[in-house]
Amino acid sequence: MSSRILTLSAIGAVASIAAATVLPMSQGDGQTPDGAEPTPVVGSLDPDGAPALVGSDGRPARADRPAPSTGPVLATPEARRAAVDAGVDLRSVRASGDGGWITEGDVAAFIAAQPRLPVRPRGGVAPVVAAPPRNAQDPRPTVKPEPASQDPWMLGDLHVHVSPPDEPGHSTLTVAKAIQSARRGGLDFVILTPHQADRSFPASPLTGGNPMNGQELVERLAEQHLGGASPDGSARDLVVVAGWEYTREAPGHLGVSFVDLASISSAYGDMKTEKALAAGAFVVINHPFFRPVKSDLAIMRLVSGDRRWKPFSGVGEDAGLWNAIEVWHDRSVWIEKLHAKSGERFPDTQMVQQALASWDVATLTEQRRITAVGGSDAHGRLPYTVAPMPVVSVRVETRDKEGLRRALIGARVTFGRGGGIAARDFAATSDVAGEEAGIGDSIRAKSEVRLRWKGSAVLIENGMRVGTFENGVTRELDTPGGFAFWRIEKSGDAYSNMIYANLPPR
Repeated sequence: MSSRILTLSAIGAVASIAAATVLPMSQGDGQTPDGAEPTPVVGSLDPDGAPALVGSDGRPARADRPAPSTGPVLATPEARRAAVDAGVDLRSVRASGDGGWITEGDVAAFIAAQPRLPVRPRGGVAPVVAAPPRNAQDPRPTVKPEPASQDPWMLGDLHVHVSPPDEPGHSTLTVAKAIQSARRGGLDFVILTPHQADRSFPASPLTGGNPMNGQELVERLAEQHLGGASPDGSARDLVVVAGWEYTREAPGHLGVSFVDLASISSAYGDMKTEKALAAGAFVVINHPFFRPVKSDLAIMRLVSGDRRWKPFSGVGEDAGLWNAIEVWHDRSVWIEKLHAKSGERFPDTQMVQQALASWDVATLTEQRRITAVGGSDAHGRLPYTVAPMPVVSVRVETRDKEGLRRALIGARVTFGRGGGIAARDFAATSDVAGEEAGIGDSIRAKSEVRLRWKGSAVLIENGMRVGTFENGVTRELDTPGGFAFWRIEKSGDAYSNMIYANLPPR
């Protein structure tokens, strides 16, 4: 316990330092130029904003080139309705509108030019079940995993609320609406995280006449509205995971996914997450620094409720029963962007920087793999209801739930605006023959690691900002054969997870 308390003290100290010495969101060299306007950020507290969408290559969509093959697209409501009616994938349509927007006319022209439409399977989603299976004799059918040979990256959102099972009014998103919105936005996966996924529901027409918990209800509603394999029997185009936001005032909120909640229902407090982790769950500290803070902006009066992970601020102890941190939380990002020029006067507004610092310190002191992710924390407001923007990008081996679970736990993730896709090219080799590593991997090294990426990036080494480099750099270990980690930040709010040297086995 003493080493754990020391870790949390260090996290609190470094988070305070990060807030006091503000590191604005990276723009080229990682600094916000003097006089620059803060980049607009769309979050659930920004109902009038418009999503700043990017293509799969990290560039804004333009009218002189086709829409990107993956990721969200810019399209008018009329165009989206026309595409849904015709079963057209908007990512295949060339945009002609100003600023790269796809119009209804663009969809009509695309349809007219196609002798056979390249449609996505309609009404299909990935099996919405909790993994691992309830028991070895589980009779539910399985879908053959789809190899990720063409595109190993999946774009998605790990934090979306639905009602039911939550109380009416808590979220305006039903399960069906949440999934439909995710598909419109070009997401490859979504994790639904109602607060009451563990609640018991009596037999009723809603439950099909059978008692069940909230997680099972989410599964049932998803299958009822969108379920069933595609007509040709192929794998479905959206992976949906029925998760849970484990809600406690102290130490805070945890996003729990890839576990059957019925199997941990008898446990209490930390024992729930301990059992979930033992079963292979992905457990995320949600919005670790989100709370009302001092500000000179009247709009900040809308922020209510202390939703932070309190041990990171030195309040209470942390059992360490989690394996991820939600660094990129939409409303926290929105607050930080609004205070891009006043962060030094109001350091507690720099919530993303505090979360980054806490992630760095926890990794350095505990020498374990901790995944940093993003989440919209959507409750039915814009932009999710129109065109949700991905907040994470995950490199998978198979495009199914199990492939997604393994990749998330393995930290093969970028995050940030548009999923942070510009940071996907982070990789490394070392002075040990044959050693190579990508994001989330550990590499064996004696004394030297060669890091590489394309273009300009800010390099963070062992929690310290080293500088801005072009196309990579070679770094020496402080101790031969010792532990180290690196991550990068690129322009456009793109963040990688870490590459490790000599990560101790656990």
